[in-house]
Amino acid sequence: MINDEQQVSGQAAEELEHVHTDGLEINPTEAPGTQPETDAVRRELYELEVRALLAQKITDAAAVYAPEFQDALAHAKVHLPAEYALFKENAKGKKISTRDLEKAVTHRVKKSRRDADEPTIDLGRTDLNGAVAPRGWTVSLDHGVRKVVSTREGEQEILACPDGPVLITARLENVDNGMERLELSFFKDGTWKKLIGARTQVYNRAGVIAFGDHGLHVTSETARNLVQYLSEYETKNKKRIPLRKSIARVGWIADAEFFPYATDEEIAFTLPSSSAALSSMMGRVSS
Repeated sequence: MINDEQQVSGQAAEELEHVHTDGLEINPTEAPGTQPETDAVRRELYELEVRALLAQKITDAAAVYAPEFQDALAHAKVHLPAEYALFKENAKGKKISTRDLEKAVTHRVKKSRRDADEPTIDLGRTDLNGAVAPRGWTVSLDHGVRKVVSTREGEQEILACPDGPVLITARLENVDNGMERLELSFFKDGTWKKLIGARTQVYNRAGVIAFGDHGLHVTSETARNLVQYLSEYETKNKKRIPLRKSIARVGWIADAEFFPYATDEEIAFTLPSSSAALSSMMGRVSS
């Protein structure tokens, strides 16, 4: 039997390396910036759909509260006020409370505006599982992570990472002790790289500065902003960031599976050190 302390060699080492460097999915078939329709065309087509929907005869009062119908009404309230007013007038004769309807539509409008303030992050061919930027922050390959705030002196730019995007791409839960780490991915020199650190390091200004030794552009001036951004990013994308099991050793897991050879699910290998672990290249992306 192989002890946990024994060095992994051959196939096992290759499997460990594969697990440890597995990262963002690159979709080579999706060329960045190529869209079949412009925003203006899509907006016109959607407004035609909204007009058609509002013109339909109402047979079920409950149907107007369906998500699709509410989205259409919210759009009409803002962009098609005449059609919206006519729909409300017609709804009075269908046993629909215009007061309740107006309340629901107003709530939908506010939600749409909040969503518009937090756009989906677009990094070309990189699949981010629909991740959105926290309110006020912009994330791009060219300009990194930053936001602009208004002050008495005018607009001020706040930098979290000036030369490339930084993302939380996984939460890693250790199968032995339940300790959780975060996987950070950042883009530098045409390559995606990742760091794995304890939550107490990622969300600590002094701790996050240590990532600079592994290539992440962070200084004593930007560390506070980076910690704030990462915290807001995780909160906003908690349902989009995958939770994966991890292990910092080789050997038996609950006397049922032997890592890395026989496991029922993917388990990430992380270094047993408390410091950040820098993986090798995750994939090359054309910006």
